[in-house]
Amino acid sequence: MISHHMRPKRNPTVGARQFDDATFLLDASHSLLHELNSTGAFIWSLCDGDHPLDAIAEQLSASFEIAPRDALRDIESFVTLLKEKDLLTLEE
Repeated sequence: MISHHMRPKRNPTVGARQFDDATFLLDASHSLLHELNSTGAFIWSLCDGDHPLDAIAEQLSASFEIAPRDALRDIESFVTLLKEKDLLTLEE
């Protein structure tokens, strides 16, 4: 289980570019391109190693008008997936 106080941090070797309404992550080390929707891009922008998951959930909840509990659950799933793909790390 992920602690709500953990701070996700983007892998510095992963590039991000926005085109129209989509954000793309380029993982050059694995030669992969990942597309993020607006919610994923919002979360990705806050994965700077400074924002804990609960703070990201508060911002997501306010910006997308979803319940804080649902926002936190979605963020946990999203960052777990990105961590498994080596696109970010989780720090205490």
